[in-house]
Amino acid sequence: MPDSGFPAQPTTIFAGQALYIDEVADSTDRTVVAGGTAVKVRLLSVDNTKNKNAACFVKLYNAAIGDVTVGSTVPWLIFKVPAGQMKQFTCPIGNDAGTDLSVAVVATGGTGGSASPVNDVLLTVFVND
Repeated sequence: MPDSGFPAQPTTIFAGQALYIDEVADSTDRTVVAGGTAVKVRLLSVDNTKNKNAACFVKLYNAAIGDVTVGSTVPWLIFKVPAGQMKQFTCPIGNDAGTDLSVAVVATGGTGGSASPVNDVLLTVFVND
């Protein structure tokens, strides 16, 4: 997939709403929301179609990027996306994420998973307050 030019960081759409898009999501912890107003996760879209033979796991953390060590920090939520598939997880009423939200995509589930998927994973997270 060609680079769309979207930054791998939150982009404000409207007041109180942010969209995070990462075209090469991996085990590097990235900040979705940092400080400020508490947010709710409304949508998580994960495209794992480039990994035909391996599932990926999206880890969300209620913590700032400097407070997360992928592989040892206990995630707030973990979402599994099967090999070669695209999945969307929605929460119409929102899932309270607090004021800090970080994300990582790994090849193994559970707290201990820390290796990146073999191929790129496209990740989109939509939050609002």
